[in-house]
Amino acid sequence: PEVSGQIAFEHLHRYHFARDFIKDSSVLDVACGEGYGSWILSSAAGEVVGVDIAPAAIAHARERYDGPNIRFVEASAAKLPFDDAVFDAVVSFETIEHVTFHQEMMSEIKRVLKKDGVLIMSSPNKQYYTVESGYINIFHVKELFREEFIKLAKSYFSNIALFGQRVVHGSLMVLESEAFATDFISIVSRDREVDSAKGLAKPLYDLLIASDVAIPKASNTLFEVAVHGMDPAQFYGVHLPERVAKADQMIVELEGSARVEALRYEESQLRGEEELTRAHASDFSRAALAKELAAIYHSRSWKITAPVRWAKSIWMRFTHG
Repeated sequence: PEVSGQIAFEHLHRYHFARDFIKDSSVLDVACGEGYGSWILSSAAGEVVGVDIAPAAIAHARERYDGPNIRFVEASAAKLPFDDAVFDAVVSFETIEHVTFHQEMMSEIKRVLKKDGVLIMSSPNKQYYTVESGYINIFHVKELFREEFIKLAKSYFSNIALFGQRVVHGSLMVLESEAFATDFISIVSRDREVDSAKGLAKPLYDLLIASDVAIPKASNTLFEVAVHGMDPAQFYGVHLPERVAKADQMIVELEGSARVEALRYEESQLRGEEELTRAHASDFSRAALAKELAAIYHSRSWKITAPVRWAKSIWMRFTHG
């Protein structure tokens, strides 16, 4: 997939989450983009149709994610080119904030869904994504607060189930016994203060499942990817502190080597300046020194220490203006 970093965790998690609800179903992916999400869905669905308004995105998706049960169509979310009641499920992730025609988009989704169909949709939570963070995404034209997102969905569907999502760094504890009801509790430590609250604290995204029939049972999920080819549990396990400490030691050693090279460079500079001063005594001396300096500049050691000299020059400019 053409995503990486934090956005990969966010986008891929949504599609893998949705995959559990669409087995053997006919699925519409609204604003499919480059097509990797539709391709994930196609591994479980009977048929997947990806729709996007961008011609380049559709062309890429058709070339990259061709398959027997997947196809891509260029179209607007406000005018879907399909008959009424033809899809078992519609997914649309991080789309609604990019358009102003929310009612038209939801009306079209409702129209193409079967009566017992399911919508799975996500949207940035404006309170935490924008208001509290102070971050402005110039591509978002109409973000929604959670209450607005729920109200919009409820105006078209009888039942909804709401999830919060964000990338986390912490420790996960999951109840394994089926004999107890499960509540998700967020515990946040700030210095000596510890706060706890039901649900995910400050979710950047809201994801909801909506339908006019009973909502399928859904579970809390964790999405992970391999790290440098290692299983996440292994990478983040008991040996991570040792690897971090080893990396810190390597950094110290490299910094020490850089300082040594910088001192050697300064010393060679001083020698060169002294030689140049003496060379003013005669043209012969200057010519000889120029030849010697030319040999130094073309030497292997001079080329090897080039990064160190560059780093030193940047540092001098930073510290001395």
